Amino acid sequence: MATETIANNGQEPDSENARARHDQAYKAIFGLWLALRHLMLGFAAKSIEGGAEWLERLDFERADRLSTEEITPGLIRRLSDMVWRVPFRGVDGQKEFLYLVVLMEFQSRVDRFMAFRVQSAVMRLYEGLRKGGGVRSGDWVVPVLAVVVYNGKPRWTAPTRMGDLVRPEARPAAVPPRHSPTFTGDSYIVIDVGQYNVDELPQDNVVSVVIRTEQMDGLESAGKVFEEAWRQLDRPELKDLREHYLAWFNVVLELQGVKWKALEDPMEIARLAEAGELRTTLEERVQARDAALRAEVREEVREKARKEAREEARKVAREERLEAQRELLKGLAQNRFGAEMAGDLVQHLAAITEFKQLLSVGDWILACTSGSELLDRVKAEF
Repeated sequence: MATETIANNGQEPDSENARARHDQAYKAIFGLWLALRHLMLGFAAKSIEGGAEWLERLDFERADRLSTEEITPGLIRRLSDMVWRVPFRGVDGQKEFLYLVVLMEFQSRVDRFMAFRVQSAVMRLYEGLRKGGGVRSGDWVVPVLAVVVYNGKPRWTAPTRMGDLVRPEARPAAVPPRHSPTFTGDSYIVIDVGQYNVDELPQDNVVSVVIRTEQMDGLESAGKVFEEAWRQLDRPELKDLREHYLAWFNVVLELQGVKWKALEDPMEIARLAEAGELRTTLEERVQARDAALRAEVREEVREKARKEAREEARKVAREERLEAQRELLKGLAQNRFGAEMAGDLVQHLAAITEFKQLLSVGDWILACTSGSELLDRVKAEF
């Protein structure tokens, strides 16, 4: 996704790859006109005064995606993550500008200046229309509705209007607060998926399916969520949506740390759903994967213990050999230079941990003519 999208936050490469796949599938879901319709009528309408009646006038089946890139001399800028043009119903071809433009942003982090970003994008859109001849003298401008879909953990707290970025004491007191968004870019609607009660979500709604999936807690609810989602999406006309959702669901579990053999074959899923075995199969696969992982961990622990035991045994054997070599050298030194000198030598031998060095000491015992000469040489070398 563009701009402040699902952030990797320093994730490892595998996690970064999963994030990229998550964003791609997420955007594919919301890139279908049915998801747009459900988002507008089931969620956005509640944030707009008279929104339900107004949005019902839109012909979502004739909606089309617009380019999100604005190209200027020496610069390519992105207007938004997704841009839709939705015509109103019953409008003849002569009134080509009687449509709504929907700018969509997908966020995983709160951006305090989102209102500024939205207004900038809308102004660039209008400027592009004006320069392209789409807006002439005396024309009305196109209404633009900005929607932010936010799936981060903390509640969305950023101001939704440009005016709210100005300190309250600096605003005119006579201006009453307005709740419904205007449609020229000075405000936006936010869909904070973490703040919805799943039991109160609209039924037969694609966005409700997405929100339930976003809120699922790993193994505790994955089977139930997937079964309910597939039941809603198991219609021929929703084939593309099912495929996008399946790819997204698998990577959502992956990002939650749930390791499992993913369900990837829609025909197999349909067979399991018809037999009433979908949820149990999903849960069994997750449990089997977890059991396999636990077995792998146990084997790794055992192998580590065996390795440490072998290493410890090698260390003990090596130390025993070194000690035997020191005792041999002590005996040689005692035979040549007496017990007192041998006792002094032992203190220096204890610090020597290499066999080659101990062999050198043996050569010196034979070569030196006195105990003091031997000790001086050992002290100088080690």
